[in-house]
Amino acid sequence: RHCSTMVILGACVTAALLMAVLTTPLWLMLVNKLGKVKVWLLWSLAMASTNFLFCFMDKSYVMGVVIVCGLNGIPIAAKFLADAVLADIIDYDEFLTGGRNE
Repeated sequence: RHCSTMVILGACVTAALLMAVLTTPLWLMLVNKLGKVKVWLLWSLAMASTNFLFCFMDKSYVMGVVIVCGLNGIPIAAKFLADAVLADIIDYDEFLTGGRNE
C-alpha cells in the first residue's frame, strides 16, 4: 500500500473542510443561544485544544493525523466569529471616541 504525502495531505484537508461544513450550523446555533463573545471564547479554546493535539502525533500516526485534522475543522467553521467580534470592537471604539482608529 502506497502512502504518499499528497494522499495524506488530501485526506487531511478533506477531513478538515468536511467537518467545517458540517459544524457551521452548530456554531451559528451557539451564537444565537449564548452570544458572540461567549462563543468566540469557546472557539478560541477549541482551536487551541485541537491544535495542541498535533503535538501527540508522530510521522507514523497517519490515521491519527487525519482524525486530528478533522477535529481541527470544527473550530475552523467558526472563524467568522473573530471577524465579527473585531468589527464589534471597532464599532464600539468609534462610539466611544467619535472617530475610527483602524
